Amino acid sequence: LEMQARAKEGVAWLPYTIGQWKGKNPFKAHVWWHGALFALAQGDTGRVLAIYDNELASVNTENYVDVSNQAALLKRLALDGVDVGDRWSKLAAYSKKRIHDHMLPFRDVHFCLALAAAGDLATAREHIASMKAFSADRSDWQAAGTRRIVIPLCEAIVLAEEGQHAKACDLVWPLRHEFAFIGGSNAQRDLFAQILCDAAVRGKRFTVARGLLSERTRNRAARKSNWKTYAEVLSALGEGKLAADALQQCELASEAGA
Repeated sequence: LEMQARAKEGVAWLPYTIGQWKGKNPFKAHVWWHGALFALAQGDTGRVLAIYDNELASVNTENYVDVSNQAALLKRLALDGVDVGDRWSKLAAYSKKRIHDHMLPFRDVHFCLALAAAGDLATAREHIASMKAFSADRSDWQAAGTRRIVIPLCEAIVLAEEGQHAKACDLVWPLRHEFAFIGGSNAQRDLFAQILCDAAVRGKRFTVARGLLSERTRNRAARKSNWKTYAEVLSALGEGKLAADALQQCELASEAGA
């Protein structure tokens, strides 16, 4: 449902109460995460924040999937222009303790994401340096993928938080079809595509942004913000007629999110 942009159906499919989930295993937090994505797609940021505060932030972050649930949802909110307050601080504090673990590429990316978003860029860079040292003299798949994909992605995340969006875009653009190495589901990895798209737009890499948004509007045509940003990019490229068409599609789209 998430990857087919069927958020309305998703909300209807997960109408459970807190009481109904009580006593279930810790993976229930990831189901709540999906519920939050459906709410975000419909523009209901109040519900998204309530799910975060009541069902995700209270979960034990010793489990790496809890860190990824929380960091990925906060980042999506931030990309959507929502002020998430000081919610990054807890995740950054935990992530700071784990920067030398390198158990999973997926875990490393989300630790870096939390650190950078919280403004702790020094520790994020220390984390990247640790990944470089970890992968330098090894030839296994994890080390090779860390060098080729994870480190550039993390460097781009830090650059974007510094406002160097064009450089961030240039780093991630060649990797856009290789995110599967990092792990996680298609829905989870879509965050990296969103980060790239945001960097392309903010960095005024409009030709790159045009291609990315063409894909997103095709795959997620029901979502207004994709069409709105696409129209802005087309206008910046001087393609007024196509921009007007995109705005018309924005009006017709049924969901508010990306």
